[in-house]
Amino acid sequence: MSWTFEWAAQLRELYSTEAFLQIASLAGHGLSDVGTLSGSAAEGSEDAAATAAFNESLKRALASSMEAAAVVNFWQDAGPDLWFAKTPDFDRSFRERFLSWHEAAVRGELAGWLNTPYGALALLLLLDQFPRNAFRGTPRMYQTDA
Repeated sequence: MSWTFEWAAQLRELYSTEAFLQIASLAGHGLSDVGTLSGSAAEGSEDAAATAAFNESLKRALASSMEAAAVVNFWQDAGPDLWFAKTPDFDRSFRERFLSWHEAAVRGELAGWLNTPYGALALLLLLDQFPRNAFRGTPRMYQTDA
């Protein structure tokens, strides 16, 4: 497989071919798209436009994956000692880092995260655990309970 388009080379260095294909599938592309778009395309051609669209969708899928990982890693790094304690510094840090993503999740803008187990876990943390810490002691801490 040729790795000549913009994001492919970077992904190839970071992940296996299987991981790249999984990210491509999350971006809405099948194997035929990857094969077609992996070659070089003349600028201004339909192939160039398709390659640009493919690159953009891969970029969004990778960004979502990295954002979900940031949420899960933050939570895992904190560990049970902070999960179950009333710690204003931890609550503030959680709120400062992830308030905008929590609000996006509440609006349904991160629904695509449900396509992967890691993304679903991140969404669960943003909608369930995040409000417990970020809005401790206010009615808003229960706003996203279903």
